[in-house]
Amino acid sequence: MNRFNALPLKLLILMTALISGFLGTAAPGHAADGKGSASPGVFVHYMSWYEAKPTRPHWGWHWTMNHFNPDERDQKQRRSIASHYYPLIGPYDSSDPHVLEYHALLMKLAGIDGVIIDWYGTTEFRDYAIIHQNTRRLIETLNRFGLKYAICYEDQAVKHMVEAGFILPTEAMERGKQHLQWLKDHRFKEPLYAKSEGKPLLLVFGPQYFQSDQWKELFASVQVTPAFFSLDHLRDPAVGIFGWPPMWMSKDKRLTFGQVEAYLKVFYARPTKKIGIAFPGFHDIYEEAGDRPSYGYLDAEKGKVLRDTLRLAQDSNSALIQIATWNDFGEGTTIEPAHEYGYRYLEIIRENRKKKGHKTAAGTESHLRLPLRIYELRKKAPARQQKELDAVVKWMTQGAYDKAKTRLDSLERQPRK
Repeated sequence: MNRFNALPLKLLILMTALISGFLGTAAPGHAADGKGSASPGVFVHYMSWYEAKPTRPHWGWHWTMNHFNPDERDQKQRRSIASHYYPLIGPYDSSDPHVLEYHALLMKLAGIDGVIIDWYGTTEFRDYAIIHQNTRRLIETLNRFGLKYAICYEDQAVKHMVEAGFILPTEAMERGKQHLQWLKDHRFKEPLYAKSEGKPLLLVFGPQYFQSDQWKELFASVQVTPAFFSLDHLRDPAVGIFGWPPMWMSKDKRLTFGQVEAYLKVFYARPTKKIGIAFPGFHDIYEEAGDRPSYGYLDAEKGKVLRDTLRLAQDSNSALIQIATWNDFGEGTTIEPAHEYGYRYLEIIRENRKKKGHKTAAGTESHLRLPLRIYELRKKAPARQQKELDAVVKWMTQGAYDKAKTRLDSLERQPRK
């Protein structure tokens, strides 16, 4: 179920050496930095694949990896989950509206412009249909908060369907066309869907299945030409590339920041459009779960890796930066607040965006703590208080943080009956 399994090791190594493509600058979105220049938009890569009790009758694979049992708790009352990091709100279901509100509020306060959503299509296979429905709910929340979004299509989904005998190889193209047609009909024309030079932004994690001529056929079939970005090196008909933590470069399962810098130097030197990349570190749990060997470890250095990769991305002339990731807890690339590192990564992003003049990052570090208090009240407040919480959230989106805090203080003192 992890996304790297289908990428051959030799291909991953070659990614650091290939340089090809078109000249140009992507323009998905900018924020003024107050000095007459432009600062790249910052998006977070987001996973909508979590299934959790009590929203569902079971815990999904991404919390268990068929090894951990979240029904078991440790001495701190934390559940046993497939991650080295424990979210502040505990393991959650990606369809939970309170979770989605919490995430969106945190993004707004940190100065994050939007979300790149990991998406496996619409087919009822594995958990792909659940991810699809969760994505729909996420987008409804993003629209509510005025956050932009784009899709990162996992074409390996079609590969898995073929390998499992769910569809025939001769049916693969038709399945891909159905997925792209759905995006065209339901997403690409949405007001908050991210654009690059007027075209809908579409990333592919790979590609891992469809080849160049097949992509051309896919786009021709739905009569749309997106701003198509492939992973790490340009593959026709992509117009640009995006990066990812280069774990394939690690030696003895340890990646150094020097290796990261070498990878990014090559990546940003490529003469093509680029989506910049920033990340906090890497600490997967696949080996402990018995799923596969670990991809390796990149020490977060208490935020230095995120701070430096974000700086390098901003210096690269990329018009958009993708942070990998908001919440891939299995691979330990998360910036969502967790017990092990608190709000460290959001504070780094917020401070960076504040220096660039980003308006929604104008609050203080203490304001980043308010969404958690709202979430906790949502879970226990009676109906009459939910409407008051709606008002608090509205004040937060308007920048009235102190007003929202005062009302929260009052609500927390009120009885729950």
